[in-house]
Amino acid sequence: MASTSGDNSSPDFEPSSNLEVSSPSEPCPSKPLSIDEEILVLVETLKSTLQEDMDFIVSRYHEVVDFHETIEGTLPL
Repeated sequence: MASTSGDNSSPDFEPSSNLEVSSPSEPCPSKPLSIDEEILVLVETLKSTLQEDMDFIVSRYHEVVDFHETIEGTLPL
């Protein structure tokens, strides 16, 4: 069993909270959405959420790469 006490070496990943239900800015249409329209809305919402999460992951990746390059540059050969 791996111990987690005192291990602060890896950053915490906090997933996006964009999946919360929010009020639409426009009034709801009187006609309900078709199943295809509902699927399209869900797909677009998920794409947006995944893009934000991927942007965060890529940003953290570049921070780690920069850190390791800095450390490697300061180590004696």
